[in-house]
This record gives sequence, structure tokens and C-alpha cells, in this order.
Amino acid sequence: MPEGRPPERLRPDPGLLLSAVAGVLLFLLLFQGWFGLPEAAPVSEGAVGVGRGRSFDAWVSFAWLDLVLLAVSVAAVAFAVLGFAGVRTRFQPGPFLVAVGLVGFLLVAYRLVIPPWDGADREAAPYLALLCCLAIAAGGHLSYSIVTGKIGLRSAGR
Repeated sequence: MPEGRPPERLRPDPGLLLSAVAGVLLFLLLFQGWFGLPEAAPVSEGAVGVGRGRSFDAWVSFAWLDLVLLAVSVAAVAFAVLGFAGVRTRFQPGPFLVAVGLVGFLLVAYRLVIPPWDGADREAAPYLALLCCLAIAAGGHLSYSIVTGKIGLRSAGR
């Protein structure tokens, strides 16, 4: 192992738990309706699998953004699982969760401003996904603040 500080046991904390819950919700939102085509939307005659008045989930609406959001949700849940398993690491997950949460937020916000196709109606799922990405970032910040001692947690025995 390289020299430096010894590996510390990763412990579950409220920040990792918040990120994990938001990650699970983000994963579930990938299967909900993100965008829809209204009845009056222009659709070419030869379009296959596209119907007016339908709602499309993230898997259909995006080419690669859905995979990025899947990675964000898996990372958020994985760090909580590693924390509950008590894995020893030199790596603090807090800053990483802040970064991936903000990247997810920016990508979803971009797709809300510029939808994947003209005339698309926005459903509730992308707005909730924005909140989940912010919660992942906030959980990472909270976890890092707890680990570095900027926020102290009172134990139940005190």
C-alpha cells in the first residue's frame, strides 16, 4: 500500500443515508414519464414507436443521460452500503457524491430547458429527479462535514 494516512473504516452517517434514499428514488424515477408528446405534436408518418398523447420514460427519452443518472444513483446507494459494511478506505465519499449529484442536476436541468424533441411536454419526473440529485449532493456535503468534524453528532448516551 502507498504511504500516507492509514485507511479508515467508512461509517454510515445521515449524509450517506440521505444520498442513498435519494439514489433509490432517482433510480425509480428513471422508469416514470419524463416527457410526453401532445395530441397536436407533429410526428412524421413513418415514425415507428412514437405515439401522440404518450409519455416517455428516461430510457426512451435519452441516448446517454439515462446511463449517467443510473451511475449517479448506483454510486449514492453503493457508498451507503459500503458504510454499513464498514469497509476500510482512504477515500471519503462526501466530495464525490457532491460532484456526481451536481453533475446529475446540471444534466437534468439542461434537458428541462432543452427537451429531447420539439413540442415535448415535461412531466413531473424530471423535476423530482432534480430534487434527488440535489439531495445526493447535500447528503455528500453533510457526510463530509460530519467526517471532518465540522458538524458534530450527539450520541444517544450523552
